[in-house]
Amino acid sequence: MSQQHSKLQPPRGDQSSDFQDDPFAYLEQGAVVPPRRPLQLRRTSSRRGFIGVGVAAIGAAAWFGVPLNTEGAFHPGTQVAGLNIGELNRPQAKTLMRTHFADFENTAVDYTFEQQHWNASLAQLGFAIDYDATLDVAWQNGRTASRTTQFKSVFLRPEVKSFPLIFSSDPEQLQMYLQDLGTQIVGAARDAALYLDGDQVRIRPNEDGRALDIDAAAAATNRVVQSAQRGTVELTAQPVVSQITAERLEPKRQLAQTMINASIRIDTGEDLWTVSQSTLRAALVLPPEGVLADATLDENIIGQTLDEMAAATYREPADATLGWDGGLIVVEADVRGRELDIEATASAVAGIAQQSTNRVVSAVFTEKLAEVNSQQLDSLGIIDLVAEGDSNFDGSSWERAENVRVSARHLNHTMVKPGETYSFLDSIGMITEVNGFVPGKIIRGGWYVSDIGGGACQASTTVFRAALKAGFPIKHQYHSQRLTMYEHDGWPPGLDAAIYQPNEGSNDWPQDLTFVNTTDNWLLVEVITDDVHAFCRIYGTPQGWDVDVQVPYISEPRKPGDPVETETDKLAQGQREQVGWAKNGYDIQAVRTIRANGELVQFQSQSNPWEFWSYFEPQRDEFLIGPGTPRQFTDEESTPESD
Repeated sequence: MSQQHSKLQPPRGDQSSDFQDDPFAYLEQGAVVPPRRPLQLRRTSSRRGFIGVGVAAIGAAAWFGVPLNTEGAFHPGTQVAGLNIGELNRPQAKTLMRTHFADFENTAVDYTFEQQHWNASLAQLGFAIDYDATLDVAWQNGRTASRTTQFKSVFLRPEVKSFPLIFSSDPEQLQMYLQDLGTQIVGAARDAALYLDGDQVRIRPNEDGRALDIDAAAAATNRVVQSAQRGTVELTAQPVVSQITAERLEPKRQLAQTMINASIRIDTGEDLWTVSQSTLRAALVLPPEGVLADATLDENIIGQTLDEMAAATYREPADATLGWDGGLIVVEADVRGRELDIEATASAVAGIAQQSTNRVVSAVFTEKLAEVNSQQLDSLGIIDLVAEGDSNFDGSSWERAENVRVSARHLNHTMVKPGETYSFLDSIGMITEVNGFVPGKIIRGGWYVSDIGGGACQASTTVFRAALKAGFPIKHQYHSQRLTMYEHDGWPPGLDAAIYQPNEGSNDWPQDLTFVNTTDNWLLVEVITDDVHAFCRIYGTPQGWDVDVQVPYISEPRKPGDPVETETDKLAQGQREQVGWAKNGYDIQAVRTIRANGELVQFQSQSNPWEFWSYFEPQRDEFLIGPGTPRQFTDEESTPESD
């Protein structure tokens, strides 16, 4: 018992003075009740003991009541940036802080520069008060101290402790804000620059400037923000010297002036074309401010002015004229074409513009090879005869025979590409007197009339027969009448082809003969005449086909009606001229069959066998008579009869 009791004794000697200065110092040593002196058997001792017991009871109650008094609240004396939040719970403290610092958040920093002023909120500067993090730190106040310290803080003299605000920040946002200020308050250095004044290149002088010291402004801003009070930042600027002076730019000005001082000529080898000064001025591209570089010319602008020259100097290539003489031969060599290379020519103009003299360039042309040229004959695949057709025009008038020969000359040496459609009208060209044709008889609407080129159908029939025997898909028009002159030399009826080329300005529809080159190689179409015979020979790569053409059906003849007479003022009274002769009408079927090794060849573009019909109408005797000439026949048509 004596040992336990000794623990409750107050310190002896000089240490007793500590308890006199601080009556609660004994608590730091872990005493449960205040130390007391030994009992003295005097009347006053009992009274003092009673008082001591009461004080001890109060101290014990306070000792254990500290945690209860601060439960759910900040310790007394807790402050945030000078704002007292002691004895408030967390929601109350947060609400108080938001209200207290609202003005600071909205008007945190005042910036001044000379006579200019700006105010920025925390958000504009990239800052925000982190209320939760700040309260988390403040909450620990008093909760990690000793029980004695807590006791004194709660019941005697609370210790005031202020915690700083904690901020989140975005340095990039602050930099952007300050840079924007910099553009408003300072004058950047201005380099010397070139500009065009009419036809003169001039220099705008350089000017020195100043730039905002952004690093210093950012540091000062951070200090104001951390103070948690609205503050002022005085901005400072540093001098900035322009880098490109007028003296450095003068050689560039002289070169730019040279580029537009005079026009430039383009030599095509045949003519001289001019690129004007106005075009050069429009194309002049001066370097931007801050760039020490040579001026250039916009080659696209120059090129746009060369379109007329390109059209005038363009030369279409001409295919070689080929023939057959035991093999493919060149009758007339090809002619290479040319096309102005606008881009390369414009580049040459831009290059020579830097010269003050001898401002002439050569036009740059791209050579265009003819599709059929003498150097590539082997690639055409024309190695042998594919098919031949012929016709006999014996008995024709001189005019008709002459037109057959002229037609052959125009049709001869025609080339047909793989997959291309041959057109008789395209190959023969314009049927005009300028091209050698003469007036002759043609059939139009069942009538024989005089027109340029009568006899061209003899040539179209000859080509038709060659294409028919070659096995090519054909589109053609049969004649309106059966013409026995196409049946010479044993050709059956129905194997002829009519063509018609309307005169210029006419609304008539053309009639053409076409066939398709279904092979993988070129074709050479040769049309020649020999006395009264016409021949069409098609050369290429034979397909090994056996082509058979038969006329298995000819209908019974349909007789024509009675003769017809028509008045015309081209004849005098009493004159009569026969222009049409009676012919029977027929329906004729022709069939072409194509085989390879005895088997029918299958085509996508044509049927095999290929069947076509010719419907020849009966024709009456037809007469033209002068006005008032007595008629010999009635104009009523009789019904054709068959026999």
